[in-house]
Amino acid sequence: MQITQILIEHVVNLHTDEMKQKYADEVWNILQASYAPMGGFKTASSIDSLIRKSGMWKLITRNGRISAIKIYRDQFGKKSIGVATDGTSQGKRDLRMILADDIKYGRCWAEVSGPPERIMKNMGARPIPNIYAEYLTRHTVTEYNPDGYHYTKMIEGEPHEKIMFGTLELSPEDQENLAEIGVNFKTWPTKMEEIG
Repeated sequence: MQITQILIEHVVNLHTDEMKQKYADEVWNILQASYAPMGGFKTASSIDSLIRKSGMWKLITRNGRISAIKIYRDQFGKKSIGVATDGTSQGKRDLRMILADDIKYGRCWAEVSGPPERIMKNMGARPIPNIYAEYLTRHTVTEYNPDGYHYTKMIEGEPHEKIMFGTLELSPEDQENLAEIGVNFKTWPTKMEEIG
């Protein structure tokens, strides 16, 4: 006799600190485990700090347990500042579903490198020209790659090459500020370009 387990999936969007507190410990533990191979989760030093500095949290739960997480900050629209899974194959599929929806519907942008860059590229995410990097990330860029997309910035004293993907929400004021530093928003590419 074969027993089939039915997984009950829920997408949970958390907008307030009170809502986030309900899932805080589980979210923090999953983030720590997911980022451990990369030297740890650097976006926040504690769960309380993460709650304060983040906007929306999107979770996938299955039978009451979190399988995938995506955390956003309100910064020129929604900026992705953390993703994680419970380490299962299902959790990885659930995270890909969140990423695919964000790309399809233009819901956010992200600054990435390494495996996340390859994933975003393979999923058809739109690259953001590196000329926007300093303004959008609020960090000094030490080198702009001639490909027009990659750039290098210092993280904890070490150079790291990054790239941005996604959809921005720039106010008229942001566009004026960019124009003042020589960046013309109207020249934004309209097609996906090859990235070397």
